[in-house]
Amino acid sequence: MKNIKLFEEYVLKDLEADHNIKLDLWEAPEHLELGRIELAREDRGFGIGTTVMQKICEYADEVGKKIYLTPSKDFGASSISRLEDFYKSFGFIKKPKDDFSVRHTMVRFPETNEAKKAKNIITKIQDIAKKIKKFSEKGKDSVDKIKDLQDKQKEGDAKPSDKLNITLQKVNADIAKVDMEKSRLKQQQLGIKQKIKTAKDSEKAKAEVAKKKEKVQKESLLIEASETEAQYNDYPATASKNAQKAIDWKEEHGRDEVTGGTEVGWARAHQLAKGEKLSRDVVSRMAQFNRHRKNSKISAEFKDEPWKDKGYIAWLIWGGDEGVDWAIEKMKEIEKTEMKESKSFKHVKTFESFVEAKEVDQEDSELEERVEHIFNVLEGKVSREEILEAMRPMLDEGFLDFIKGLFTNPFVKRKIGKLADELFAVRVEIGKLGLEGDPIERYKEELEFAKTNDRKGTYGYTDPSEYETERGSDIHDTKIKMLEVKEEAISTAMDTLAGDNEALLKYVEKVKLEVRMKETEMLMKIADSEVRRIMGQIKRKDMEAVRALDNDIRDMVDA
Repeated sequence: MKNIKLFEEYVLKDLEADHNIKLDLWEAPEHLELGRIELAREDRGFGIGTTVMQKICEYADEVGKKIYLTPSKDFGASSISRLEDFYKSFGFIKKPKDDFSVRHTMVRFPETNEAKKAKNIITKIQDIAKKIKKFSEKGKDSVDKIKDLQDKQKEGDAKPSDKLNITLQKVNADIAKVDMEKSRLKQQQLGIKQKIKTAKDSEKAKAEVAKKKEKVQKESLLIEASETEAQYNDYPATASKNAQKAIDWKEEHGRDEVTGGTEVGWARAHQLAKGEKLSRDVVSRMAQFNRHRKNSKISAEFKDEPWKDKGYIAWLIWGGDEGVDWAIEKMKEIEKTEMKESKSFKHVKTFESFVEAKEVDQEDSELEERVEHIFNVLEGKVSREEILEAMRPMLDEGFLDFIKGLFTNPFVKRKIGKLADELFAVRVEIGKLGLEGDPIERYKEELEFAKTNDRKGTYGYTDPSEYETERGSDIHDTKIKMLEVKEEAISTAMDTLAGDNEALLKYVEKVKLEVRMKETEMLMKIADSEVRRIMGQIKRKDMEAVRALDNDIRDMVDA
């Protein structure tokens, strides 16, 4: 262990001239140890210690090392508990009981980019909370003004303009209410994102998120889980060894050198290495991976460094020859059993078909209602047949083969299609209201967002609130805001259905983009030439994004 003098100089260079600071900081290969930060009495209470700690934490994050320390009153602290709170504000926690590496009592783990993003999200949530309070106060102020004006009317002191003022104040109160609801939805969305990001760095947080997600899914009846589904772990030990070999290489050489395999594939490797049970769907995907058998041998290029062979690594994490061969034979066995069961329980299958047919009839009825609604919104300028043609692909079974593989539960697929339907209807209504005003600037802004979507981390589907221009306070704009709240709620429900499945999230993003493309096509039929020109450019950008998403999803499913 060495005392890092250079770092002391780095930390203290701007402070040591004016303040007497004593710093004991040692660096080991795996961690840092902080012995003391001692300030002269006259220098305390000015944030100097905070500045020094921030610098130490920045350095630790940069080099990826833990920091250990033990709070002590030896260097001027008035209270151990206050000192512990001070260190906790920088991310220090009580040292785990199974950590015997040092004798210190507190530890801080280096912050990852994900953790920093989570902090940013918390800041955003806090900012939204302030907005909610502001909108609440604005709404209450409008309600009070309405009451005052109504009292004047009762007393006979009303002015001719008071009636109009009451109407305007009611609109303001409605807008404040809409803004509050929209902010609350955004706050909830960010809350979910924050928990998901935190979960990547903490197993405890991961468990909490999973528990909450499970509860939400059950309460909303979004996912019908089958606890009785058969599971299998009679695959050969060699398959587990193949997966473990790849995992060991990954841990030894890191992702910079072991670049093969996707997150889905590596998750499968850990299942196989641990001897966990696999569902029918997983076994089926393992069997389908046989199409990559050409990668089962190490390329001559990587003979001495097999972990660099992407194809070979991808093959190993799915169990290698032994794992894939077992899956092929297992699927034959499963399908044979299923065929016998289908004959034995023909009456059950018939009942299931009956129920499914009822669900389809209901969906068709709802679809017709939405078509009729859109027809009326567009004042009959677009035929019912054209509207139905635009909406049908969202519910049809016409998925590409690689997309079919995303869905282990048909209920999820149907629900996403139904929500896409609803999203389309709402967006058409918003777009129609927008065209009644001066929409050119709004669509120009939307086009700019579509052009820069690669920098936003999405493929172009953007919350309208992110690009909308400042609106007035009339009833027309209130309607738009209310519809946008509904749009955001539908979008959030679609994201919830996808859960934390990366491929399914991309699929949902693709569906949203397709909805926007169809909505754009509808509105182009009634827009003027200048707006229609910009809409055409937005549509082309969306088509490019959809193709990119198709490629991403295909790669994920194939992996």
